Amino acid sequence: MENSVDNTPVKGCTSGLQPPLTAVLLRGYQTKGGFTMKAKRNLTASIPDETRKTVYRRDGYRCALCDDTHGLQIHHVVHRSCGGSDDPMNLVTLCWRCHAEAHGTLIPERHSYLPKTAEERWVTWRSLIDEYEQLCVEYLSEYYAIHGAEWYPYK
Repeated sequence: MENSVDNTPVKGCTSGLQPPLTAVLLRGYQTKGGFTMKAKRNLTASIPDETRKTVYRRDGYRCALCDDTHGLQIHHVVHRSCGGSDDPMNLVTLCWRCHAEAHGTLIPERHSYLPKTAEERWVTWRSLIDEYEQLCVEYLSEYYAIHGAEWYPYK
């Protein structure tokens, strides 16, 4: 997949050097001419529209974790790089905040303490990923158990 630059400077970033926490938050950005620019990405993750609609409908057009109805996105519980598929059993609806945290991006408005050292940031990043993975697995396994099906995301 080819990334192109949309030439929109990121607020507060005027050089290629980023503070450590910001570097994690700006994974989807590129540096060009001394400014950090947003990289355009394929946001559909190649999930067929019918599958996407099925997952949104199954989850009631709400985030499966916090019930927010704004900024909904589809998350792969078992990542495609780890053998996960685009089957609805492996997909869950998350709001943009839960989705960001499921991938390890700390949303400051949700946390009273922000990590200061590199070790604290790593522990926080790892714990976010583990916590959200567990929450998604519990949501889907409970959903399919209630509906009399065995949850198996590796189809």
